[in-house]
Parts: sequence; structure tokens; C-alpha cells
Amino acid sequence: MAVRKNLDADEKLRIFELLRNFDSPTVSNAIESFDVREKSHGIISPRVKEILGYGRPFIGYACTGKIMARDPAPKGFVTDFEAYYSSIEKVQGPVISVIEDLDEEPIGSFWGEVNAHIHRSLGAVAVVTNGGVRDIEEVKPLGFGFYASCKMVSHANIRLVDFDCPVNIFETKIYPGDIIFCDQYGALTIPEETLYYLVEACHKIAAAELPVIQNCKAAILSGKKAKAKDLVLWRKQMEQLRLQLKEEIKSTRIL
Repeated sequence: MAVRKNLDADEKLRIFELLRNFDSPTVSNAIESFDVREKSHGIISPRVKEILGYGRPFIGYACTGKIMARDPAPKGFVTDFEAYYSSIEKVQGPVISVIEDLDEEPIGSFWGEVNAHIHRSLGAVAVVTNGGVRDIEEVKPLGFGFYASCKMVSHANIRLVDFDCPVNIFETKIYPGDIIFCDQYGALTIPEETLYYLVEACHKIAAAELPVIQNCKAAILSGKKAKAKDLVLWRKQMEQLRLQLKEEIKSTRIL
């Protein structure tokens, strides 16, 4: 039995770049092959939507924070921005800023032209938030990803009240350092223990669907309906390939 390889920072970055060749549904399907979490876990609510995505995936390490904006800040409240910025600066690799809006309904945006530039200068490539974003047109040239629940008018009484802490994005708990993947379909976390073999798993999980897809395409092009018994057979072939991938993964690592 092979022991899982410990990846250094450069190897992880190389894998990140390769994973950007896939979409989030493929990555999600591949993660399921590792049997390291329940299938509905690690998926960020579809209430978080792609506002700015530029037709490409984003992947990086979570740097977290909590904000609120509805009520005025308590007298004397001051955010330690130097410490917050340092928590992002120290990360070796791309950062996805993950910000929890504590207001019951978002009213003020932490994210606009200024914070997008600040975070991009620190190595962040995108934000995932249950709150809102604004200055969409101004941020576009920066290439910074916006994944949020809404667009907003104002910053209201916005303030950062905590950072470098666990956050909750619509019931999905995110910890500093978690690996986040987001694209046009939404966002999810990638368990680090899957990273060493995830690129290969993405290729193979996509290939597993070919018995269904290719045979259905052939039927469509022929102008004849596929037969029910053939569809069942093709699905069995797909499931067999998925099972083979799971067995292959089991033989390559110790969890």
C-alpha cells in the first residue's frame, strides 16, 4: 500500500494550475471518488453566484473575515487592518478571500473598487461572500473574481469585525487555509488530502461518462431512439469506471 505523498508549496501551486483546466462539477465529482466526506458537504450554497468570473475558474487558499454594516460601529471601534492584511500577505500562493456578512440581510458592501485593488495587491484573486459587491465595471479590468449573493449600492456602516477565523457561508463552514475552487457554477472546498491525485481523478471521472455520452450522441445523430436496455448497459459501464477509479485511489494513499 502506497503512502500519501506530502506536497510542498510549489507542487500544490502546480496542481492548482492544472485544476483550472476543469470546471467545478468535474472537480466535485472527482472529490466524491476519494470518499473523504459526505457528498453534500463542502459545497457552498448556490445563493452565492458568480458576479465577475471572466470565463475561468479561480482556486486558492481561504483567508477569512467577518463584516457587518447595518448598525453604526460602537464608539471607539477600530479594525486592525495591518494585522488583517498581514494574514493575507503571509500566504504562499493564491488567496480566495472568504467573507461572512453577519447582518441578517446584507445592506452594506465591503467589496468594491478599493478593496478589490487592496486584496489583489496582496495576492488574492477572488472573493466568496454571502454578502454583496459593488463597483462591478471598475473591478472588471483587474480580473478579480466576485462571488456573492447580490449587488449593492452602499457600504453603509461597513466594518471588519473579525478575521483569520472560521466563517459560515450559508451553512458551509470555511477555515483559514481551506482550498476554495469557484467558477460559473459556484464554489466548493477541496479537501487537501485529495490534492495529490485530484488532477488524475478529474480526467478519469470525466472519461467515465463517455460510454453514456458517446453512445447517446451516436443515437441522436442516427435519428433513431436509443433502446432502454442499451441505456441501462451504458450507465452500468459508467458506474464500473467510477468504481475502478475509487479502487485506484484506495491503492495510492493512506488517509
